[in-house]
Amino acid sequence: MPPKDEFTPFLPTLREPVTAALHRLFALGSKVDITWQKIADIPSGKIGGLRVTLSSPKRPQLILDLSDKDPTRPSWLNGTYMALAYRKTPEGKEPISVPVLKPLLVHAAKSFRSREEQVFPELSQALVELRRFDGVEDWMFRQRTEQPGAVVGNLRLGFGCNQDCSFCWQDRGWPEPPSELYFTWLDELAALGVDTLIITGGEPTVHKALPELVKRAAQTHKMRVQLQSNAIQFRRPKLLKSLLDSGLESAFISFHSADAAVSDHMTRARGTYKNTVKGISAALDAGLHIDLNCVVETQNVHTLGEHARFIVEHFVKPFPDNPIGRVTYSHPASYYDRDAWAAAMVPLDEVRPQLLSAALTLTDAGIPVEVIGTCGFPPCLFSGHDELVRSLPRDEVSSWDQRSRAYAPECEDCAGKRHCLGLRKAYLERFGSRGIMPFTTDPDPPRRPVLDVLAQHAEPSLP
Repeated sequence: MPPKDEFTPFLPTLREPVTAALHRLFALGSKVDITWQKIADIPSGKIGGLRVTLSSPKRPQLILDLSDKDPTRPSWLNGTYMALAYRKTPEGKEPISVPVLKPLLVHAAKSFRSREEQVFPELSQALVELRRFDGVEDWMFRQRTEQPGAVVGNLRLGFGCNQDCSFCWQDRGWPEPPSELYFTWLDELAALGVDTLIITGGEPTVHKALPELVKRAAQTHKMRVQLQSNAIQFRRPKLLKSLLDSGLESAFISFHSADAAVSDHMTRARGTYKNTVKGISAALDAGLHIDLNCVVETQNVHTLGEHARFIVEHFVKPFPDNPIGRVTYSHPASYYDRDAWAAAMVPLDEVRPQLLSAALTLTDAGIPVEVIGTCGFPPCLFSGHDELVRSLPRDEVSSWDQRSRAYAPECEDCAGKRHCLGLRKAYLERFGSRGIMPFTTDPDPPRRPVLDVLAQHAEPSLP
């Protein structure tokens, strides 16, 4: 989990209507605190199951289970719509037999009988609204990380997108916070010392607040601002100029194949490949610094050489004063559909020749290539090509990234182990150590400055 949250909360505030309804259900005063957790899914128009804890300074906790009424299941109390049960104390005692708990239990029962029908619609509606955010956590919207040479902030403008990439870890249906919260979080990131901001999504260019957020970050807070995008909207001159005028310095753009059919299939958005190409070209022509990212999986792995050649011919040679700055090839961290993720992974021995071909084409053209980052591949895959290898020790990445990786047995004797994060656990589960080539001597690769690696996916790996 992320460190202690230092930002204005969003999701906890959505729990407040549920807590308020429970307070009304049990007619509790301010001296009794209510906490709750979901213990069963919430069907439409019902409440599912909640474990409700009543606490106050002078008595032990009283734990109640509130659920939908079910005639087939015995309960302590049954109302018209809901049922109530209680749990024994940690010592195994019935709460009715504990003198300090008995009055609270009796009061809760009496109030439940008289208020259950009245409170049920309010409680059910509050839980249904909260259910829309299942799978979403506050840290997904804003993060701060300290890295050598920079304090980096992430600001995610919801999950809406004009594509629906099969390899994305998000659910396109997840809701987003009110727009004003993005500005609050941006100001809080600035107060926490962030000097480099990455704005991401979803697709941030479809969010109306984007230009103003870039302006506040760049001009008010003096941050370096990078956008993670698919570049489709960059083909619109008015938006692109607005972002540049606001202070946008760079963009990290997803470009997964030079083949339109492959690209559109991967992004599940027919016809958008051509608009991404137009958008990248427009941004380069306007002077925006562009880095590219390519997710490597079964659909595009055998076309990586063509991908690199296309970049050189279309995004490098035509823009001698502002060519592509860097190309990153990523080993996907997670998909929203975990089964699809497992099916899309490619054995490293099949990746290596294709990826080397692409990387060497780009480096020969003077374009830096990143293949090792937190969303990259193990260094041993590029043994013999020192220009592609760099050191990325486990203790220099987030705990999230560490938890998503592990070493194969063959890695134990690798001379380069101290430079490597290890393999994705999902890869080990499916392919074991296939494709691993342990170093026999320490390659002693360089560490690249973090600011060179903003394109190294500012996303945590999602275990």
